[in-house]
Amino acid sequence: MLDYLGREGEAIPLYMEALSKGISGELRKSCLIQLGSSLRVVGELEKSRQVLLNVYKDSGEPASLLFLTLTLHDMGKDLEALCTLSESLLGKEEGLISNYRRALTNYLHQICLR
Repeated sequence: MLDYLGREGEAIPLYMEALSKGISGELRKSCLIQLGSSLRVVGELEKSRQVLLNVYKDSGEPASLLFLTLTLHDMGKDLEALCTLSESLLGKEEGLISNYRRALTNYLHQICLR
């Protein structure tokens, strides 16, 4: 509730405590995402990146990817944010992505491998 009130700095220790006490399942995933988001808001960008990247790698949770993208943007890593988000979307079989996968992969390859 504290992070929703704009008191992220006060929320962070509570997230850490819940994690240390063994929160599990979906609540753990949500706790980690909220921790990562709160860390971003208070300017702990590298910690935020690490938390959110781990959640995304472990679970593939789209919310963690979007918060990670915000963190990368705040870090001045817009290209990494674009490439991370694009890579995830290209791995999906949603909408018309399969129709354009080859072209999108080529375009993004040119951008992301600079």
